Amino acid sequence: MANREVVVFVAVLLLVIATLGAVFTYNISPLWIIVGVIVIAGASFVSPRLIEFKEFERGVLFQFGKFRKVVGPGWVLIWPAFQSHVLVDMRTQTVDLPKQPLITRDDVEIKIDSVIYQKIVDPRKAVIEIKDYKNAMRELLRSQIRNTIGKMELEEVLERTEEIGNDLKNTLKEIAQEWGISVIKVEVQQIDLPHTLVEALHKRREAGEYKVK
Repeated sequence: MANREVVVFVAVLLLVIATLGAVFTYNISPLWIIVGVIVIAGASFVSPRLIEFKEFERGVLFQFGKFRKVVGPGWVLIWPAFQSHVLVDMRTQTVDLPKQPLITRDDVEIKIDSVIYQKIVDPRKAVIEIKDYKNAMRELLRSQIRNTIGKMELEEVLERTEEIGNDLKNTLKEIAQEWGISVIKVEVQQIDLPHTLVEALHKRREAGEYKVK
């Protein structure tokens, strides 16, 4: 966009210089200078832009503020005077949820680090139906994982991390479809236990090893 503005500015400047030269050389009326500048400025404003969309990109095209169509991949002609577009990346994306403090059913406070692997399958919905789909998915996961862990005891959480991820994926999948998003995977990456509990587990393990000896 910046390069286009520079080109237009240089073109208008050259036109003005050429017109001034013509005025002094051929004694042309200054009125024609104003007319010429207005015509060139108007032409540059309504002139189309040729935009390249890569294989993994799509553009949600709006005309006079209303949705027109989804464009790309390839070269697409867009008229900036009355059209605009939002670029959408169709590749698989990760949405990371920072460590979240949670309370299990047996009142143990833990922290869970999780991540969503997702992909936009409907660019129109991803742009129109939700303002910020990444943040929306992050908040949705935050809410669902709180509800899920709150119904489980600590031992169950530690033993069923993969199942928890699959359950969260199925839950998020239904809602995400309305936003044009496909949830590929939800992964529980890390579970942090309270320091006192970790020490107690170590002592229990050491005591067990000592009895065996």
